[in-house]
Amino acid sequence: AAEVHCNGQTATDGATSSRRGILAAYPTTTEFIVMMVDSTTATLGKYAFAYGSSTFNYSDNRIDDGQIHTVCSRSTTAQNQSCVDGTQLTSPTSVSRPTPGTTSSVNQLLYIGRGAGATASGSRMLNGHIRNLRIWHRALSDIQMKGIR
Repeated sequence: AAEVHCNGQTATDGATSSRRGILAAYPTTTEFIVMMVDSTTATLGKYAFAYGSSTFNYSDNRIDDGQIHTVCSRSTTAQNQSCVDGTQLTSPTSVSRPTPGTTSSVNQLLYIGRGAGATASGSRMLNGHIRNLRIWHRALSDIQMKGIR
């Protein structure tokens, strides 16, 4: 969970390189965790989360509107789910946890304010602020997720 503020709107070019990373981690060569602001046409400026597959779940509204938004995501053994500003997204995505791969130096990093599917230095920067970043070692319940402010 984190409070996120974006400076300006996301580029409307639809390119994956214009994604804005909030939090990204790549535990092994076959696993990834991504929290981002998307740049594709249909989901421009919307919060997106994925773990274990490239199927993201998206917020209903843009979060790059200059306001501070609270985002929270979880991954259980069955699905990925997110909340934005205390409202749970209506479409959780199924998750199939990948078999752990190998670990290299890139898999030992946690990307805060960048990443969004890329590990190259300086790529997919948030261009904004992240406050009150919190990580739990277990999946929160629906009530706990909705209560994060």
